[in-house]
Amino acid sequence: MRTLLSLLLVVGLAACDDAPAPAAPDAGTRDAAGADAARPRPDATRRPSRTRACPTPPRPLDAARPADAAPPPPTRPRPPDAASVPDAAPLDAAAPDAAPPDAGAGPPDADAPGPEAVVEAAVMIPVGPGRTLAARVYRPAGDAPRPLVILLHGFQLTGDQYAGHGRRLASHGFIALLPTMGDGLLNPLSHVQLAADVSSILDWAEASLPGVDAARIGAIGHSRGGKQVILAAIQDERIRAVVGLDPVDAAPPFVVDPAAYPSVAPERMAELVIPAAFIGAGLGAQPAFPGAPACAPDGENHATYFASTGGPAWDYVLPMAGHLDFTDDCGLACFGCVAGADPAAARAFGWRTSVAFFQVHLLGDDAWRPWLEGPLVEAAGAVAARR
Repeated sequence: MRTLLSLLLVVGLAACDDAPAPAAPDAGTRDAAGADAARPRPDATRRPSRTRACPTPPRPLDAARPADAAPPPPTRPRPPDAASVPDAAPLDAAAPDAAPPDAGAGPPDADAPGPEAVVEAAVMIPVGPGRTLAARVYRPAGDAPRPLVILLHGFQLTGDQYAGHGRRLASHGFIALLPTMGDGLLNPLSHVQLAADVSSILDWAEASLPGVDAARIGAIGHSRGGKQVILAAIQDERIRAVVGLDPVDAAPPFVVDPAAYPSVAPERMAELVIPAAFIGAGLGAQPAFPGAPACAPDGENHATYFASTGGPAWDYVLPMAGHLDFTDDCGLACFGCVAGADPAAARAFGWRTSVAFFQVHLLGDDAWRPWLEGPLVEAAGAVAARR
C-alpha cells in the first residue's frame, strides 16, 4: 500500500510540472476610455480552464498592488513624428547613454494649454463718438511685452462665445482681446465701419493695455468677423498675420449697399500680402433647412479668400465641421446653420492652428510649423493646401 501511495504521489507531482501556467491577462482587456477601465474582462477568444492543476506560489510582497489601486491613467496617442521608432532592445541589453533632453524631440504641443497662467479682465473700449464696446482680455500673468491677437466674433454672436479660444491663446503667451461689436439683425453695422473699429480697438490696446508688443499684432475672425479682420488688415499695416475661421464675404440678409458692404473676396484680396490662414467648415455651404440661406455659401467663403489672396496663405477644410462649430456655444444661432459631426474637434483644430500660426508668423518660431503642414494636420482629418 505504501508503495502504491508513493507511486501515486510521483505521478501527481509530474502532472503538476506538466500543467500549463495560468494565462496572463490580455492587454486588450482594459478599456482606457470607459469608466470600468480598471476591471479586466475575459478574453473572448480563449476558454478559461475549469480546473486548477496545482497551487501557484505566492507573489512576493513587494510586487503586490493593493486591491483598490487604480490602474495608470490612459494616455492619448500622439501622431507619429518624422523620426523612425527604433526596435525594442532585448531586456538584457546594455542601456544606451542618455540622450540630451531635446534630441529627437517633436514640436511643442499645440493641442494642450500652454505653460502661462492666464489672467482675465473685462474692459470697455471707446471706438468713436457715443460708441463704446464691451470686451474681455485674456493675457499671461505679468506685464512683460507680449504679442497681441484680436479675435472678432461672427454675426449675431458675441466675443464671450469664444472665451475658450482666448484662454488658449493667452496660455501660450499671447494677449487675446475679444470685443463684442454690439450690433445685430435689426441694427447691423456696415462692414466698412466694422473694419474701421478694428483700427480703433488697436489704438486703444496700444495706449491702455500694459505689455502689448505693437510690432507683433495678429487678428482672428469668425464668419463676418473673418471678413472684418481681413479688410482691417488690408487697411492697417499694424496687423502682421491673420486667421479666418470659415470667413464669409456676404452682406447681411436683405441688405444691398455695395458702398457700406463692399465685397473683399476676390476683389481686394490681392492687397492682403501678410501671412493668412483660412479654416473652412465643410458643411458651411449647406442650408439648415429648405429655402434657408447657407451660413457660408459657395463663392463667399474660405475657398474664395484663399484662392485670391496676395500673400502666403494656408487653407484647411474640415469636411464634417459646421459653420458655428468654432464657438464655445452658439446659442440660438445654432438653429440657423448645419451642425457639424464633432464641434469640439473642430473648435480644438481652430485653437491649435491659430496658436501655431501666430507662433510661427508673429514670433518667428518654426518649431511650431509641423502643426501647419504635414502629418499632424492630416491626422486631424483636415484637407490642407498652401499657396
